[in-house]
Amino acid sequence: MVKHACLVGLCLPWCMGVSCQISFPGDGDGGLGHPYVQLDRARAAITLSATTTGESASALASITSNGETVYLQKGQVVLVDGLEMLGPNVDRKYSRSVPKAGSYTIRVDEPTLGSDQTTIDAPADFSITAPADGASVSLENGFTLAWTNPDDTARYTITLSQTRTDGSRPTVVLGPASDAGGRVIVHADLVDFRQGANLLVKVTKFTEVADVGGFAAGSTLKAELSQTISLVPA
Repeated sequence: MVKHACLVGLCLPWCMGVSCQISFPGDGDGGLGHPYVQLDRARAAITLSATTTGESASALASITSNGETVYLQKGQVVLVDGLEMLGPNVDRKYSRSVPKAGSYTIRVDEPTLGSDQTTIDAPADFSITAPADGASVSLENGFTLAWTNPDDTARYTITLSQTRTDGSRPTVVLGPASDAGGRVIVHADLVDFRQGANLLVKVTKFTEVADVGGFAAGSTLKAELSQTISLVPA
């Protein structure tokens, strides 16, 4: 049951199927008429991204209901380590820069229900050990990519990319896969790349939480940590 006080004639119920939303004109959305959606009925996808050398993390969230962006209204707040997420931006995402940490806590405030929170551990810090940044690698024979601190609670992706003089940017993503501390990059992974422009190799390790307290079931929370090196194709 929605527990939100209102004056008769100012609250307009709007129901679609089994989902019922109530519009509160001027209640925190500048009077733009966005419907009020209880956050436990909205689905969120939240990603926290940091690099191994950076001091901050970027938090990005998509919050939707019935496929439409949810506009947070008066009293509805989503915080990352105590810092309120802002938005939505032109891409209809909420965002916030926060200090990089070993874990992050998401708190969801919903006036009709109270507060709930979820904590996620970030991947352990790591460093790419082979090949060395700036090394020459064979496109024909491939190479072995290795990094420190393998973590069986995390998974990884490897993004290979190259910016050519004609402006094209071929990109290949390998994974996700369990983190065993490395992967052999074979010729088949490299067929889209050429000599004459550096090959960027980005390793992203990530952890995930399947549900986020305060949001609808199926919401997700991900923490990413990445490092990028530049290699010379030969």
